[in-house]
Amino acid sequence: MGTSVSMRSSRTSRPWAMARASISTGASPETVLTDVIRAAAGDWLSMLTSDGVTVYAQYAADAWAQVAEKPTEDDRRAEVSSVLRDARTRALSAGGAGVAVGLAERALARTLLGRLQDDADAAGRGQQPHTLPPPNLIPGLLGELMRQTAMHFYTRDAAAYTGTAAIPDVQTFNTTTRRIGEAAANAARAGRPALSGRGTDGWTAAVRAAMQSAARPNANPGM
Repeated sequence: MGTSVSMRSSRTSRPWAMARASISTGASPETVLTDVIRAAAGDWLSMLTSDGVTVYAQYAADAWAQVAEKPTEDDRRAEVSSVLRDARTRALSAGGAGVAVGLAERALARTLLGRLQDDADAAGRGQQPHTLPPPNLIPGLLGELMRQTAMHFYTRDAAAYTGTAAIPDVQTFNTTTRRIGEAAANAARAGRPALSGRGTDGWTAAVRAAMQSAARPNANPGM
């Protein structure tokens, strides 16, 4: 990861103190994300590149074919549920992911269901649903996983500051959480080149690139 991101920082370390200071003073979502990821990079890297999470990346690569072959939308949604159950079983068996199993499950669900909705919208417009190669869903999973992880780490610490000047109410808390998630998803674009033509073989490199981009907000595409 280089020196731009502190690895395995204790919750009492200076990086975490900076992250909490950003949260408590109402810094921009991009600044909060940068400080949180610098403080929690060791946790992020070990979780998001663990064997358990890599299982979800493999399902993102392979599962769409079995979902798409189902004849009705209800059948396809049922197949998504089946895929998620299978992925969770395999991920828990593989281990190493910790809380990221739940985050990855949510990310895979959003990725697959989002693709189903895209196809349904296309059909509603009288268009033939587009067919992307299954590996193209891996970048979508990475973006969603970065989003879910960022929101998890933010809400864990920001809850203590809700009701203060920085986060005066729950609406502000929820809005900021979404914006931080979006900033993290944008940062995940930096991981796309590592996935191009490589599938899950490029997963670890893609996670590293996404995290490095999030730790340098001026480098984030679209930010």
